[in-house]
Amino acid sequence: MRRFRHRIIICSALGLTFLGIVIFSICFFYGNRIKNMQKRLKEAEEELQLFNSRKVSVLCVSEDIEAGTVICEENLVNAELPAVSVPENTILYLSDAVGKTAKIPLYKNTYITKDMLYESGLLGPEREIEYFCIEISGNVSVGSYVDVRICFEDGSDYVVLARKRIEGIAVNRSSVILHVNEEELLRMGSAIADCRAGEGRRIYAVEYPQGELQEPSIADYKPSGAVADLIEQKEKTEGR
Repeated sequence: MRRFRHRIIICSALGLTFLGIVIFSICFFYGNRIKNMQKRLKEAEEELQLFNSRKVSVLCVSEDIEAGTVICEENLVNAELPAVSVPENTILYLSDAVGKTAKIPLYKNTYITKDMLYESGLLGPEREIEYFCIEISGNVSVGSYVDVRICFEDGSDYVVLARKRIEGIAVNRSSVILHVNEEELLRMGSAIADCRAGEGRRIYAVEYPQGELQEPSIADYKPSGAVADLIEQKEKTEGR
């Protein structure tokens, strides 16, 4: 009987020892895993803090600038901003901003991105024309982008010129200045003739609230046959 009890005690002791070893191994294994995970988490936090603390020098406007203003060096200042908050197309160098024109109003201490500016001056085939027949209203001002449309007495309405920038406006808003190429010049000439040929017809401007950032409309106005033939003839001549 004693030998049986002795065996039970020994087996129990061995079982408890084995169970202890298993528990210890499990705790040791998962303890190391937890330590490794804590170490990696700390390293990731340190890298994130380092990334967030990294600064980059950007160009900001030193004062409020209206749309249509040509940017000069005096309008710009350098500012240090967290790299994580700076878009990829942010302008960093004076040479990328000076001499270009603001598409939209720029407010003091805001950084400039490339899509906020455009190259100043006329494009090769464009000419500057003042029109006295275009009705303007609302917030349309120098630097605004508009569709020039013609409306007929029966209510039909067409886009003559799509997304054109207003280069100038008379003080009494009786005329606007546009930059147009040869085809646009001819289309406007035809639209003006159509407008004068009937009562209740008008040519007016419709503004793009977000300026050049918005997609342009399709110019669906069809000029007179003679003008259409002239446009086609000029296109063929220029294509040679």
